[in-house]
Parts: sequence; C-alpha cells; structure tokens
Amino acid sequence: MDSLIQFIDFMLQYIPFWSIPILMICLQFSYIYWLKMRRTTAMIFVMIGGFSFVCLLYYFWAGSPIRSAQLIKEIINEI
Repeated sequence: MDSLIQFIDFMLQYIPFWSIPILMICLQFSYIYWLKMRRTTAMIFVMIGGFSFVCLLYYFWAGSPIRSAQLIKEIINEI
C-alpha cells in the first residue's frame, strides 16, 4: 500500500512530464482517426487528451510539484 501511495505522489509531482506527451500523442491520433471516419476511436483519444489537459491545468493551478501532491492528499484525508 505504501508503494502505491509513493507512486501516486510521484505521478502528481511530475504531471507535465507525462501529461504533455500524452496530450500531443492523443490529439494527433484523434485527428488521424477523425479523418479515417472512425469517430468513436477519435473521441476516445480526445477524452484521454482532455484528461491530460485538465491534469496539466491542475498542476499549474496548484503552483508547484509539492503543492499539487499535497492538495490531493488533503482531499483524500478529508474523505
């Protein structure tokens, strides 16, 4: 359980390092599948890219890597 918490903490502290590449890849694939008339697959990639974009916005709103992880930990502790 402790290793899972450390992994989540790591992922929250380094959101830009995984979010930006996923966002770029998903938007590229969604464009390709949209042109191939595979709308459902394109929308799945758009949703994954949207999630990455929301995570990136959260990271910038939080202000720092440490603060982004602390905010999520505080929310989890309140629940």
